Amino acid sequence: MPAEFEAAFVEAYGALPADWRSLAASFDLINLVGLLAGGTDDPVRRADVAARIEQGL
Repeated sequence: MPAEFEAAFVEAYGALPADWRSLAASFDLINLVGLLAGGTDDPVRRADVAARIEQGL
């Protein structure tokens, strides 16, 4: 995530938790698992989502 994102967020909303990157990665992983389990039979989509999950682990 670019440093500009963090700076803009802090300016607009206040401080981020110290572990915000870890929290964001956890939410991303949860959402990817939901996509994988979400009922599509498209093998290309399933492979792409599975690869992204593996990258996050």
